[in-house]
Amino acid sequence: MLYCTIHSQVYDVSIPEDDSASYNYADFRLWINDSTDSLRGIYWFMHPNNGDSRNVVYDTMYQNLVNQQDFALLGAHIFNMHMDSGIGDAVIAAMDSLAISSGHQEISFIPFFINGFSWGGQFGYHFAKWMPERVLGLITQKGGYHDTTNAGSAIEIPTLMIVGEEDLDYRIENLTSIFYNHRNINAKWILAME
Repeated sequence: MLYCTIHSQVYDVSIPEDDSASYNYADFRLWINDSTDSLRGIYWFMHPNNGDSRNVVYDTMYQNLVNQQDFALLGAHIFNMHMDSGIGDAVIAAMDSLAISSGHQEISFIPFFINGFSWGGQFGYHFAKWMPERVLGLITQKGGYHDTTNAGSAIEIPTLMIVGEEDLDYRIENLTSIFYNHRNINAKWILAME
């Protein structure tokens, strides 16, 4: 059996709050395969509440997945999921910084594929509503506090929403109501029950 080692680089950046922000912390870690000339996107795994997904960049399963698509792999340690806190701006600032430090200028504009669990899915959904042009696809799993207002252009983002069959009612109702409220306007979404 032949084993192949992927040569790669890992980059860290933290974006401190400024006077107009209230997100507490925003720390990011990005993995890039050295043999990738031009990145096509960023696979971003988002953690549950009070979690830290930065170490996902060392997971060889995720590395192999993104490597096949010429994607980078991103993890984060962030506190706030509401874009009015300035966290969305911190994400963009982090990508601009990582574009410079990595020498991959495309990081400033390539799209994210966000896979978020619980709180992380809520963050991903809120980010997609805030800046749909930067999100290629979204998986949101089992969160119970997604923003239920109109999703706007985010209905064009292919999205998998997952609820747990034995989860608390309010958690199931949150995502299912968002799904059904946007189904009649042709949201490119799928709802699944685990």
